[in-house]
Amino acid sequence: MNVNEQIENSTTHLDMGQHKMKCPLCQSERTKNRGDKPLSVNVDADKVVYNCHHCGENGIVSISMANLLSG
Repeated sequence: MNVNEQIENSTTHLDMGQHKMKCPLCQSERTKNRGDKPLSVNVDADKVVYNCHHCGENGIVSISMANLLSG
């Protein structure tokens, strides 16, 4: 599963707006602050914009409204 698929799967249950969550890429590698939620996620009607403040991974995932409503 690639990064965009992981982000899309992790955000299907979220309402539109800004959220903080655990990063699926770097959370398992962390030795300190394992409870921290470094991934900033902004869910819009047609896309998810994400940025991890720990590992630096960022990007945009296009989503359909059907996926957003079914989550």
